[in-house]
Amino acid sequence: MNNILTDLDQLIIQNEAAYNAAWRDLCDYQGTCPGKTASLHHMVEARFTALKASRTAQYKTYLAMPV
Repeated sequence: MNNILTDLDQLIIQNEAAYNAAWRDLCDYQGTCPGKTASLHHMVEARFTALKASRTAQYKTYLAMPV
């Protein structure tokens, strides 16, 4: 069961890194193309949703572990 938590920890780390990278891309974006800005914004939202889901999965898995 600890392997599952280790895997979920790694997933959270990966999702957090991807979210942070997407956020930096959006904040540092200086072009004038609104389509690219919207696309980056959606990518940030998707990364945040994935990060939230992986944290929720880890928490629920931890709660389901036998004592």
